[in-house]
Amino acid sequence: MHSLSISGVAMSESSAVQRGRGRRPAAEVRADVLTAAGRILLRDGMQAVRFDRVAAEAGASKTTLYKWWPSPGALAAEAYFAQSRRLLDFPDTGDVRADLVAQLRSFVRWLKDDGAEKPLSELIGAAQMDESLAQAWSESYALPRRELARQRLRIARRQGQLREDADLDIIVDQLWGACYHRLLVLRVPFDESIAERLVDQALHGAAPRGAGRPEPAATDRGAGRGPAGGAPCGASRGRGRCGAAATGTAGRAASPRRGVPTPVRRPRAGRRSGSPWPACAAVRRGCGHGRTGSAVRRR
Repeated sequence: MHSLSISGVAMSESSAVQRGRGRRPAAEVRADVLTAAGRILLRDGMQAVRFDRVAAEAGASKTTLYKWWPSPGALAAEAYFAQSRRLLDFPDTGDVRADLVAQLRSFVRWLKDDGAEKPLSELIGAAQMDESLAQAWSESYALPRRELARQRLRIARRQGQLREDADLDIIVDQLWGACYHRLLVLRVPFDESIAERLVDQALHGAAPRGAGRPEPAATDRGAGRGPAGGAPCGASRGRGRCGAAATGTAGRAASPRRGVPTPVRRPRAGRRSGSPWPACAAVRRGCGHGRTGSAVRRR
């Protein structure tokens, strides 16, 4: 088993601020700043991420923060990425379904159990008005995370676990997009139990189990599905099946089922009388149901 991960973002393993005489290496200062900003973000929310407060907690110069980040929002976005980078470790066990489920569960736990739900919502909301934050969010978190998922899916496609024509971007949208939609738009509760359902839906779709790829609609005929099988007539929707199952010859049909009452409706004003129903949608397909709403008599 190995993992896919993004390198280049260093983070101090200790929450304690290391202070001492002399100038610290820039990489160490940056790591301490991101760690401090991430703690503040998760604990107190995005509004608490200010340059002066982060600089004081990280033991860094406020001038340094102004030089490295265009805004506190951009710093908050990168700090969020640094705090959540362990979630970007995408497992590769050889089973793409198991790996997707594990990654989604980890993401949901990060939101619900580790306190990232509120900061994440605040970051995405603020990014709509702050261009520097939007760019930092996209470059530091959203795009790298998406590429890790695509990389794992490409491996699965090469191994034959996905179809050659599978749209990897759509699969990513279906999985993580569903979580963001529930979190930000619907604002409804969800937990990690959603992971398996999302993955199965993305990989297998909504078709019946064991069903092959659907045939074109023009050739989709057969028992119970087209006129020859006595399909429900569009003109009698909600009132039982059409009593005029076609025989395969236009204008010749079987007699209506017994016990199916013929509905009576008055025509609306300004409309030609004599037709209690609109034209049957199946007429063009050889349905024996006439435009007057009654079945063609048996010959």
